[in-house]
Amino acid sequence: MANPRTVAMLSFFTIVGVEGFLPNRLSTLYPLNPVDCTHEEITQIGVVKAAAKFLEDNPPSGTSFTPGQLQNLDPLNPTTLFTAYYGDVTSAGKLQSAITEMINANSRVDSDYLSKAEYHVGGEEIQAANTRLITQRNSILAVLSATPPNFEAARSMIGVYLHILQDFYSNTNWVELEGGVPYEDIGLEDRPLRPVGITVATCQDCVIDSGVRNCRNNILLQMLLTSGYKSGQTKAKPPAYTPTTGKCSHGGLTDDSRLAVPTGGINKETSDPSLSPHYYLHEQAAQAAIQATTNFFIAPGYGLLSEIGPDKFRELLNLGSGNSMVFVIDVSGSMRNDVEALRQETVQIVQITTGTVNAPYNYILSTFSDPEIGPVLTTRDPNEMISWLNALTVNGGGDCPEYCFSGIELALLNCLPDSKVFIFTDATPKDPEKYSTIAALMIGKKAVLNFLLTGTCNSRSLRDVQEQVPFKDPNNDDPIW
Repeated sequence: MANPRTVAMLSFFTIVGVEGFLPNRLSTLYPLNPVDCTHEEITQIGVVKAAAKFLEDNPPSGTSFTPGQLQNLDPLNPTTLFTAYYGDVTSAGKLQSAITEMINANSRVDSDYLSKAEYHVGGEEIQAANTRLITQRNSILAVLSATPPNFEAARSMIGVYLHILQDFYSNTNWVELEGGVPYEDIGLEDRPLRPVGITVATCQDCVIDSGVRNCRNNILLQMLLTSGYKSGQTKAKPPAYTPTTGKCSHGGLTDDSRLAVPTGGINKETSDPSLSPHYYLHEQAAQAAIQATTNFFIAPGYGLLSEIGPDKFRELLNLGSGNSMVFVIDVSGSMRNDVEALRQETVQIVQITTGTVNAPYNYILSTFSDPEIGPVLTTRDPNEMISWLNALTVNGGGDCPEYCFSGIELALLNCLPDSKVFIFTDATPKDPEKYSTIAALMIGKKAVLNFLLTGTCNSRSLRDVQEQVPFKDPNNDDPIW
């Protein structure tokens, strides 16, 4: 167990570096109100709400949901969401893992970019923060548009984006102007940003009320945006305009600028008056940040879903109940004696999980011969996969070796992580130079390869090798045959 004093010191050094909502509940020595929201909680809630809306709009085949049925689950978390969606107790660990990747990247902003005001929308760097959001969003879309998409990198980049976006609501006067609603125009390059009050006094001294500093009416602006300056940031607080007015401070015990005219501050990162001068608006700021987080993913027209489509969106958030069920099949002439039995067995494999909670997210068929490689067919419909399997024919070949590794490579490039790949061939590989590529893809995708009918084209029938290579149901240890 960690030394309590060590934990306390680590917590102290964490909070002095915080520039917006607290990263998590371990980042302060001060007890937070149970209803306070940290970056961790805002991200968790916002992403799960987006996932719930997406799944609600994309129900499993043969089912439907009423509006709000999944979004209003109480409690709403990855486990309750997956249970309600898939109709059984299903592991939601992959969704939570995706969210955690974003949370961790979000938290790192407070260490990696501690003093950079634009990353925290501080020091009236609102335009710079908006430009940073636009650039970050374009980079996220580029990574997700690549072939293949790098979902892990995208999640890390999203975490940085969300930190800046969420800090907009705790550190600016948006909530004072508009309440607990998201700002739809921020972070989008085709939207004009509301003007910022760079050249005018934005705050006045907070008043002392019964020995306590009261900052409820310290903001002077009615329409323009502003954000507080904080000691230690790249943008220092300018000198006062008058004996009582000037630029707003971030405020709170960790901001030395709160003592300079105008005194106090405007942050809403907690409901603790000693940390947040506008503590009474914390809930509204948090709700706006949560909705903005959800909108980033699913808002019609500009959310990630609209930009990347439903299939990539599912993979980004790990919303599939399973992985890919992959078949790599040799369709050269030497398989002629095996093709009918092969059809029967592969169809049976598909049927085992159809309609169950263990059904894969999608099905992939990769065929190969000599010299033909491919095509690769992908579907989410088990009946369509069955129709493809039933339609398999064999031809070509000539010599014994076939392009087995090339067929496997195509399948691995298209399948989801942790997939099971079933390989049917009676030939030795004609492309052994691809072995290292296959090994790297297997490790990267954490795929499990199951070989059947490996050999030297000796016309063995599928039934003849069942005792030699028992084929397992991917969901239990019982042989399929």
